[in-house]
Amino acid sequence: MPKVEERKVQQLRGSSYVLTLPKEWVEASGLRKGMGVTVVYEPGILRVFPTGRRKLELSVTVETSAAEQIGEIVTACYELGCSSLTISCRSGISDELRSVLKRLREELQGVFVSQQSEGVVSVEISEVPFKSLEQAVSILLQALVRTLRFAESGGPWVKREDLEEMLRDSRGYGSALVRYVSSLLSSPDGTVPHYAMPLMVEVAVRMRDLVSTVGELLTSGSWSQESLACVERLLENLSLHVADLLSAGAQEGLMGLRREILELRKSGAHLDVDGVLLELERLLSSLIRLNALIVAGT
Repeated sequence: MPKVEERKVQQLRGSSYVLTLPKEWVEASGLRKGMGVTVVYEPGILRVFPTGRRKLELSVTVETSAAEQIGEIVTACYELGCSSLTISCRSGISDELRSVLKRLREELQGVFVSQQSEGVVSVEISEVPFKSLEQAVSILLQALVRTLRFAESGGPWVKREDLEEMLRDSRGYGSALVRYVSSLLSSPDGTVPHYAMPLMVEVAVRMRDLVSTVGELLTSGSWSQESLACVERLLENLSLHVADLLSAGAQEGLMGLRREILELRKSGAHLDVDGVLLELERLLSSLIRLNALIVAGT
């Protein structure tokens, strides 16, 4: 439960004001005299965070090396913003688990895996290189466009293993987007107001759902090249609008794109990709609400 207490603002010589920090919070945050804090403020609200992101280090112990289950744990820790994860398996590290960890190392941005002993694996995770939500979403959209273009060019003869390799890139950027949003929740940088954070999480989840739906569609083989070209065009247009996501001018373009998708679904012209169109419609609704909320607060 958050603690609430009233404190008085003091004034030093000149124009500087001073507000003391609760001792309990300072000690729990690992702060000491001379260390810095990040101050994020907007009308009526002041928030204080320890400068720099605190490392989140976790360890798990399992009886057997259930490869896919451990893989899910690694992905979840990655998306939550962990900096390291130690996996101890009492039955030893199986070849199947090594294969899963190798795949995750290739798929997830900034993941390094090393075996410490016979039954212990260490996963070190660096920060994702995104500078803004717009950049993260745009990079993921472009990765999806490349994947669709690859499938479209290969047609029905595209090899499943080649397609999986392309999809791995998109899934990795999807998890990196979730990790980036998690980092903003734990250590805000002031670029996005706090009241917009829930919608940012929603956008990240919608993007990941879109990646999953595109993956299911492509691996099923139940699609036409014409329909893929349609989705590819929509994603490219969305990528252009996302570049100005937090500006007032983006609203009209995002709403126009959503109307186009609604009309496409209503016409039934591309039923083979209707699931992808539905996810795009949901994503656009979240982006429109995020844009409206941020613009209204500026």
